[in-house]
Amino acid sequence: MTSASTLVLRSFDTRNNPHKIAPNVPEIPGDQVCVLYIGGNAVKTDAASSGEHKANGLAKIVEQQITNVFTDDIPVYAVKYDFDEKDDTARNDRSRSVFRGNNPRFDKTKYVILNDKNINYKIDNEILPIFIKDKKLLSPDMVKTFFLKIYLDSNNPDNTKQLFLNKLSARLKDLGYNKKDVKKFCTEISTQISKDNTYSTEYIDDIFNKAILPRITDNGKRFPLNIAMQRIRKLNIIAHCHGAYVAQELESRAENTMRNLGYSGDEINQILSQLLVVAHAPSQKPKKTKMHFLGFISAYDNTVATPDNYVTQYVQANKNIDTPNMIKQNIPDMKHKWLPAPAFLGGTGGNMFIIARGFTIGEHDDGGFGISLDEHNNTQYARKPYQTDDGFILNLMARNVLRNGIKNSLSQKFTPLPDNAELIKWDDPESKQIPSFHTMEKNGQEFIGRVLTFAKNYINLLPHKNKKPMLDQTR
Repeated sequence: MTSASTLVLRSFDTRNNPHKIAPNVPEIPGDQVCVLYIGGNAVKTDAASSGEHKANGLAKIVEQQITNVFTDDIPVYAVKYDFDEKDDTARNDRSRSVFRGNNPRFDKTKYVILNDKNINYKIDNEILPIFIKDKKLLSPDMVKTFFLKIYLDSNNPDNTKQLFLNKLSARLKDLGYNKKDVKKFCTEISTQISKDNTYSTEYIDDIFNKAILPRITDNGKRFPLNIAMQRIRKLNIIAHCHGAYVAQELESRAENTMRNLGYSGDEINQILSQLLVVAHAPSQKPKKTKMHFLGFISAYDNTVATPDNYVTQYVQANKNIDTPNMIKQNIPDMKHKWLPAPAFLGGTGGNMFIIARGFTIGEHDDGGFGISLDEHNNTQYARKPYQTDDGFILNLMARNVLRNGIKNSLSQKFTPLPDNAELIKWDDPESKQIPSFHTMEKNGQEFIGRVLTFAKNYINLLPHKNKKPMLDQTR
């Protein structure tokens, strides 16, 4: 099983390297000011394209929209994943299409990776589209369920499978299929679910050894605290989707390694607090981290990115109300009053800036549900067509945090990262649109207050009234 990673360097030597690609960088120098882009699982080499070019394209965005304001040359690295077919289909949290000869049945095979946290996203974005064509519901005899192959990446695959089938059944009934057809569809799909959840994390070890390890040790010896803090502060990470999961795994490896090197618990906390991670559409379960981790998400991105509690249920309940109205009434700029935005949720709430929707509906949507795929896939910092004002503000804040992180890294002596209120600022006309951090914290508190009310009403409807809402994670 191959599960490895390659570092791609965005090169400025265009004469000798017209594609600006220098793959297979052995490691990032431990004292270098730089940016590392850890993308989603799509950044890999496959039959259709080069993983180096995908990674280089991400690095190009950073070069043109983030580092272009500095006179210093800031190296930009990006991760390319190297998976074999088994590992690719057993671990990746994104679906993919493969091509097998000239057999039209396999030409359209869709591989879907399910876990107990991404079921709603996968149903809405990867399963239900096979039931719709030209925004119209297909008749039962036109639905080709045999094009699906579903893998369960779960510690409890039987429960995940049953939860998926229950939710899929409910969604198909909502679309208008009768009970008989729904049962037939779910039975067909059930036979194509694999419980194979084996995978390797060697690719994360590779990233750790190439990017993090040189900043905390010199040939197996620990650095003095101030040196280690300065070296880790010079690394600025951008993570998208699965990349946020990788970043959390890097933190875990760093913590264990530093403990073995003799760093104290307090020293480990101080060092990791200087590792800046800007996470776009993070797919991992939010938790309190030792890193300076900031998430930037849209509630209409169905990837799991909100805390695993009543926040998620509250968001989904309101989306279920708003989305049909958006499509039916064709309201591209509909306001979502249930989420004062932008809002900031701190602590184990995810350390995230959250908005309701970053893009309007229209011809650019996903073909049937009124939700732009850019809610998840947009990792650019310049304004894009169809983007809402909130969506642009979210991008501006992420851009400014990265720029300020780099600016801080360039200090001649170690200077701790500024607080969030300063990180989101930048001296340009566009940034004047960004609300104060205090305002966004208040928006977050108001949002959580609404979630609390929702949770209490939900609890009152349960048979066992002694159950309490688990809202401590959002505090």
